[in-house]
Amino acid sequence: MVGQTATGHTFSLVFCYMKRENDDKYIWALQELKMLFQPPRIPKVILTYREQALKMAIELVFPSSIHNYCTWHISKNLIQNCRKYFQEDYWKDYQTSWSLLVSSKSTDEYEKNLEKIKEKSKDYSGAWAYISNNLLPFKKSLSLLGKASILT
Repeated sequence: MVGQTATGHTFSLVFCYMKRENDDKYIWALQELKMLFQPPRIPKVILTYREQALKMAIELVFPSSIHNYCTWHISKNLIQNCRKYFQEDYWKDYQTSWSLLVSSKSTDEYEKNLEKIKEKSKDYSGAWAYISNNLLPFKKSLSLLGKASILT
């Protein structure tokens, strides 16, 4: 697990090796982590990838923390699942559009950026299918650390 400074730098917080990644193991790991904090120093925001067992454990152990999905991991999955549909020059432009979408600072800005990426996707149905089926349903949880989630 890592932390992030106010300047955006990450640092190692703790390491945890688990034989299995399931509900019980995540709950145990998070309870151990929680012992390092003293209220009111409980993490305000926790970023993860979309693992359901971890999500449930966070809700149980850190109920007052906001749980969002890490845009870096989400963007890596976008590359893995959508890059194959594009030529190199257009792919860079498409990635820029995605970055603008997930870093939108208001609902209006988000809607404008969403329309732009929809337009850029019109000839790339495979990429749009991945985004609309696998990423947009979680838009409320796509947020950068330190920024309120406006994607509602």
